Amino acid sequence: MKYAICHVSNASKNLNLQKIKILLDLWEKKNNSLEIKGILLYSEGNFFQILEGEKDIVLPLFHKIQKDSRHYGLIQIIGKDIAHGSFDGYIADLLDENSPDNFRVPKEYMEALNGMSPEVKIPMERMLENFIATR
Repeated sequence: MKYAICHVSNASKNLNLQKIKILLDLWEKKNNSLEIKGILLYSEGNFFQILEGEKDIVLPLFHKIQKDSRHYGLIQIIGKDIAHGSFDGYIADLLDENSPDNFRVPKEYMEALNGMSPEVKIPMERMLENFIATR
């Protein structure tokens, strides 16, 4: 059974930009190797993540994420069974002043939500738009 989790959190103060870039690359590679789909975005001290995959892989991964000291203030927005996935892979990205489309949601992130059911897609779109708009 497939499962989707969406959450936001704050980066720990001891994480500098260089460490975050290294971690984003590491997590992208690791999640793709585990066949976890979704996105992880970092901007101005905050993380936004959507995880999607087999429930028996996603839930234990999320429990590890909840205990990770590299972030705090985790808020789970969505956690539910899904009929099928909508992501082609896992993307981890740093959003900063050099990011294209600085105050709009990058097209590839919004398109990745298209296959989701409306009750999952709409809250994720709102969170993603708010996350990017407030950086």
